Amino acid sequence: MYGKKHTEEFKEHLRKMNSGKNGNFYGKKHTEEAKQKIRQKKIGKKFSPEVIEKLKKRFPGTSHPMSKLNETQIMEIYNLAWEGNLTQKQIAEMYNVRQGHITKIKNGKMWSNITKHNNVL
Repeated sequence: MYGKKHTEEFKEHLRKMNSGKNGNFYGKKHTEEAKQKIRQKKIGKKFSPEVIEKLKKRFPGTSHPMSKLNETQIMEIYNLAWEGNLTQKQIAEMYNVRQGHITKIKNGKMWSNITKHNNVL
């Protein structure tokens, strides 16, 4: 807060003071109306271009811990999708990803830095 940092000891004190029965929301629940307002506020929320660039640099491509695919698999998917021998659903099942992911790889909306989609067409 304003350039000052809390000590680890004080952070632990705050955690203890605000957790469980001491927490200000303990025993309460959001109303359906409040939940709906929260949902509406999140719809269409997008990151600024600066934040997107920061995130790209933090975990570029396949090095992200949640990435299911490596670069070889992405190229295999791209080639299989364009060959047309298998449906996108079949390819998705082969690689344990959603069919929409296959569509995005094929059309260059995702992983185009690996597939070089715009350079091929």
